[in-house]
Amino acid sequence: MKRALAEARKGLGLTAPNPAVGAVLVWQNTIIGKGWHKGVGQGHAETEAISDAVSHGHQGKLSTASLYVTLEPCSTQGRTPPCCSAILLNRIPKVFVGCPDPDARHRGAGLKFLTSQGVEVRVGVEEDRCREIIRGFRMRVTQGRPYIIGKVGVTLDGKTQIPASEGRWITGESSREDVQRLRSEVDGICVGGETIRADDPFLNLRGRWRKRRPLGLKRIVLSETGNIPSTANFFLEDGCGAPLFFRGRKLKEVMQELGTSGLNTILVESGGTLLKALFLEGLLDELIVYFAPVMGGGPASFFDLPGSLHHWPVSEWKSFGSDMRFRGWRGSATKAVFFDRDGVVNASPGSGYVLGWDQFHFNPGIIAAIKVAKDSGYLVGLLTSQRGVEKGEMSLGELEDLHHRMQTVLGESGASFDGIFAYTGPDCGFPNKPSPEMLTHAARTLDVNPDVCWMIGDADRDIAMAQSAGVKGSSRILSEHPVGLAADHLLSGTADLADLLRMVL
Repeated sequence: MKRALAEARKGLGLTAPNPAVGAVLVWQNTIIGKGWHKGVGQGHAETEAISDAVSHGHQGKLSTASLYVTLEPCSTQGRTPPCCSAILLNRIPKVFVGCPDPDARHRGAGLKFLTSQGVEVRVGVEEDRCREIIRGFRMRVTQGRPYIIGKVGVTLDGKTQIPASEGRWITGESSREDVQRLRSEVDGICVGGETIRADDPFLNLRGRWRKRRPLGLKRIVLSETGNIPSTANFFLEDGCGAPLFFRGRKLKEVMQELGTSGLNTILVESGGTLLKALFLEGLLDELIVYFAPVMGGGPASFFDLPGSLHHWPVSEWKSFGSDMRFRGWRGSATKAVFFDRDGVVNASPGSGYVLGWDQFHFNPGIIAAIKVAKDSGYLVGLLTSQRGVEKGEMSLGELEDLHHRMQTVLGESGASFDGIFAYTGPDCGFPNKPSPEMLTHAARTLDVNPDVCWMIGDADRDIAMAQSAGVKGSSRILSEHPVGLAADHLLSGTADLADLLRMVL
């Protein structure tokens, strides 16, 4: 699988709106074929690996070979035929998969189909690394926006600018080369208007990175005032196509629009103002800071930011010449609070189902409770059983529209869910509650460990799911459901949930 991952990395920045995927074929401990997805409309990694093996005269070995692929093979016709069909056509008996498809429309379908046809399937090989490769794609298909990486260069005294007499660059040549690599692996680069006015950057790729991506990457500028010089370098197409210029727009709206346009990952190269705004909106997923051994002395300080922005639970340090690079992941907080929906987030519909937005009503205090969890450094996930979809009383599209409206309201308070996981029938990728698999699947998707997570539910099935998954603690909201299983905390309603979470998180 490590060789398949190396193949997948070749596609970073080239495949949007598709994910970067790699595959290798192994026969008697020897790789006989390898491939990677090169872009929209081109062959998927599995078919590329099969073609590679056939071109080298290994057709006869496929019926006793094993396929290693970083992402679940597709089972539906898109711009290219389904990979599952190619696997069956070539009688490949074993398939090792890095991670399931995060797209709810396809998740588990390929695995189920191959298994039903007698193919031996194993899922979860090098899963963490495989999921990291598609983190942008996963963010877009689950939350509708790109995965956002913030990048900034900082002096020893925490400044993001140096005097003009000291030159243009804070960081050294090795760091700037690493930034070019980062740019080559994302779909777009984004800056604020102040960066354009102060630095007048081209926002392009240079040298060998430009050769890798001759069409460049999408360039995005956000400005409150629109006060950008008409001669600014970013207006030059430079082979990258016309830039996107957003004036006076809300960040969440812009990011949703970019997600709709198919961008999986965006690199935000900015000073503190834009990074702070993204962080406060819950939009900053990863932070990269290059610390240079120089003194800035100016007014622009990176550290004039919320204290929690400076503490990323899991991080990485690496040297680049005389500079040090810090890299932290918000999604690696390793802890989350999971909420049931009907009866917890919104008023219970009783024995029926919430079938539309007009029937959805937030419970008292629930938005504040979700915000407490996020402000405490936890990710938040929604775990909901939606059998109304399974029974045909509402469509999957109607459910997704309802959740989009819910997320929009929650987002206005900085309380949007980091992931929504809904049981909608046997083909959704996991069984319904009280099976622990919905929760463990959500934990894998959010990169968290169940044993440091909390579950907030209102029924025995919620508590049973949490206990089977081994969560740290559970809280139960009293509702029409009879209490058969005891939770760690029992509340008469959601109005006091925020106070409880302040105490226990």
